[in-house]
Amino acid sequence: MNIYGLTIKQLEEYMVSKGDKPFRSKQIYEWLYRYQVRNFNEMTNISKNFIKTLEEEFSLDLLEVVSHQTSSDGTNKFLLRLKDGNLIETVLMNHEYGQSL
Repeated sequence: MNIYGLTIKQLEEYMVSKGDKPFRSKQIYEWLYRYQVRNFNEMTNISKNFIKTLEEEFSLDLLEVVSHQTSSDGTNKFLLRLKDGNLIETVLMNHEYGQSL
């Protein structure tokens, strides 16, 4: 299972189910999203034994960007390759929300 598919709450529940402290989920999330590690061994404040458990149960697979296009209005279109080789396309549109006075 890809660890990026877990919410912080789910990761906390997982940590508790493995006998670890709930705060470890926040540490792992920080490693994933703040420091953007690509290997569990880079998580220096997580025990080596628990890193082994994470490696056995989770992956850190990310999508591969095959192509990226930006239009004149700032819209970004991405073609992404999944681990199984399939492709998906996604669009990021920038716009203001709400009403201005």
